[in-house]
Amino acid sequence: MVHCRSRVQIGDYALIARGVQITDFEAHSLDPDQRKAEIEYARSVNWPDLSRGRRDVRREFVPSITAKPIVIGDNVWIGANAIILKGSVIGRGSVIGAGAVVAGEIPPLSVAVGNPARVIRSVA
Repeated sequence: MVHCRSRVQIGDYALIARGVQITDFEAHSLDPDQRKAEIEYARSVNWPDLSRGRRDVRREFVPSITAKPIVIGDNVWIGANAIILKGSVIGRGSVIGAGAVVAGEIPPLSVAVGNPARVIRSVA
């Protein structure tokens, strides 16, 4: 699944296994007040009858979402259920292990595993 607000670039011959999540933004704010405003906004839009008697939250909610591009190089292999987070760069020919969480840069020709993903060896 790819969630894109900015840019997700996937190189030639990249293999992406089942269950992989690629997202170039944080879907919700870290600020609890922003999350509450988001919930109130969604409630007013999706279930307007529940919002009767409340102030008009639609005018108050402005999402604070930061997006950073993701670059996945040529010949990369991303294992099942891995998660690639905003701003990540995966160098050409690298292998990302199943279930890894990538939040940064993986050099070319590397094998990275874990949460957070860390390089454990070189492919070459």
